[in-house]
Amino acid sequence: MDFSPASLRAFDLAVQVASIHGGRVHVLHVIPRIVASLMDIPITTSRWTAAQEGKAKRELPKLTERARKHGISAATEIRVGDIDIQILKAAKETKADLLAMGTHGRRGFERWALGSVAERMLRYSPIPVLLTAYTGKEVAPGKIRKLLLPIDFSQAVTDAIGHGVDIAAKAGASILLLHVIQDRSAAVDWKSFPDQTSAIHKRLEELIPVRSQLLRDIDARVESGEPYRVILKTIKESKPSLVVLGTHGHGFVHRVMVGSTAERVIRGGAAMCPMLMIPPRGSTSSR
Repeated sequence: MDFSPASLRAFDLAVQVASIHGGRVHVLHVIPRIVASLMDIPITTSRWTAAQEGKAKRELPKLTERARKHGISAATEIRVGDIDIQILKAAKETKADLLAMGTHGRRGFERWALGSVAERMLRYSPIPVLLTAYTGKEVAPGKIRKLLLPIDFSQAVTDAIGHGVDIAAKAGASILLLHVIQDRSAAVDWKSFPDQTSAIHKRLEELIPVRSQLLRDIDARVESGEPYRVILKTIKESKPSLVVLGTHGHGFVHRVMVGSTAERVIRGGAAMCPMLMIPPRGSTSSR
């Protein structure tokens, strides 16, 4: 939490997810060490740190009460140090299942840059990351009613489906499965496109596990075009409560690679609705 509108939206959504799963929330505020230079001698500005700590101590109890009104227990913690390191340490020490955070972005892919902390968490977090952006409206997230799951049949996305189905089942939400056929001459045989679409529909339906009977509604769509553009268009038109994406690979270079479909969807879509990123199997906890 940095107490920005984006992080407050993330907090509210985290409380909602905790409520449908019978979970609890750990609220972390990290005060970065600010080092100034006096005659080439580095000094820590302890006065600034103390002021930030005082502000956090006034704001955190408000969040505890905010969660309590929803029947959720919320512990709070203040740390001083490198923000990235402290977030990852806290997630490990609290055995967290989900990292929820806000990012400061603007609508539109070309104009929107991920916040540095949010981007590094997407690349390094061993647990799922729930990312929200501030939309300019001071409103709490509504009930989770529809989940969008873009599907490319990779193992990473298959792993993400279980998370999406679990949330939808507990929240009583519907699921929209979307597969996009790359609209290039080598990828699309327009003569056999209807048959190809039918076969993909069948594969999509087979991806949903047995517990799908708990779901309110499942819709499977097959579209053609540039994948990230079609996904963003679907987000705008269908207005899902949450988009669930699987990330590929491990580490800084391979997790959500620059220019990848996942990254473009995050950059262009987080201002429209929250994004839940599921890391590859092996990097996430067994929980």
